[in-house]
Amino acid sequence: PDYLLLSIKTLAENSVRFLKERTHYAYSLGACRNLENEYKLPCMKGLADGYVQFGPPGEEYADGLAFCASSLLTSGEKRACYESVLAYAAYLYSREKFIAVCAKTEEPYREICSTIR
Repeated sequence: PDYLLLSIKTLAENSVRFLKERTHYAYSLGACRNLENEYKLPCMKGLADGYVQFGPPGEEYADGLAFCASSLLTSGEKRACYESVLAYAAYLYSREKFIAVCAKTEEPYREICSTIR
């Protein structure tokens, strides 16, 4: 079962590379939401990671934050999304840049930054 969760997250992450319209989130969200409950958030976190991984060099976080801020996401999905994007940003960037990314994170999710690092 752990491999299944990881596989779903990884597939969702890598699917972002092939999206023609990267800002039309409804299609990808629908795919995640149609999964059984235990797989929905791993799928969502995979999408979030994919938007960072395949974002523009030096500004990888921007597409991830835009995805997380989408009004199409529920509050639970937003929290999972921001947790994933911010953890990825902490891994990619210096402390100073990570703080700058946190400043661009919408409230009330900005507090997630204090739980990372």
